[in-house]
Amino acid sequence: MSEYIYSLEFDDNYKLEDPINKIVYEIANFIKNEHNFDKAFETIKINSLSFEDVISRSVRFDKDDVTTLADLLIAKM
Repeated sequence: MSEYIYSLEFDDNYKLEDPINKIVYEIANFIKNEHNFDKAFETIKINSLSFEDVISRSVRFDKDDVTTLADLLIAKM
């Protein structure tokens, strides 16, 4: 176990979590938990994310969520 921890501490290829993933997690929570597509849209707009950025990083969206979000983005952009 100590060998594994040592290799993580000194591994030059190790990268921190992509900050976009945290933003997409927030967007998914707005949609799935709060059913608030307007907050999700504002978060996407503020962070200059594309539809593809959001959809490709989350598997929590069903077909209806994807369709509603796409319609909202098309209508407001």
